[in-house]
Amino acid sequence: MKRQFINAPPNIPLYLYKHRPDYTLPKLIEWAKKELEDRINYCAKRGYLREYLILTKEYSAMRVLAEMSGFRRICANAVQNEDGWNRMNGRDRVFIRRSYELRDLLLR
Repeated sequence: MKRQFINAPPNIPLYLYKHRPDYTLPKLIEWAKKELEDRINYCAKRGYLREYLILTKEYSAMRVLAEMSGFRRICANAVQNEDGWNRMNGRDRVFIRRSYELRDLLLR
């Protein structure tokens, strides 16, 4: 059975993304960065040169988030709570917003 991710995404209930986006979304961002790093290391250790070059040139942690199933629902729940969204770091908000825009571009 094929796995989509090397490390599984954080196991956080969906309602927490709505009620505490300032707590849950930074964990999701950190997971995406670690996942990209682990994918690059996996390809480098096993000698998958073509995939390694694709990952280093075309992929980013934003794309890892954009390709994650359920990301659209997570974003919709997170934006509904304005207080939690406003408590988030500005960099995290920009990261999530750009990932969401990238998802729309990838799924066209």
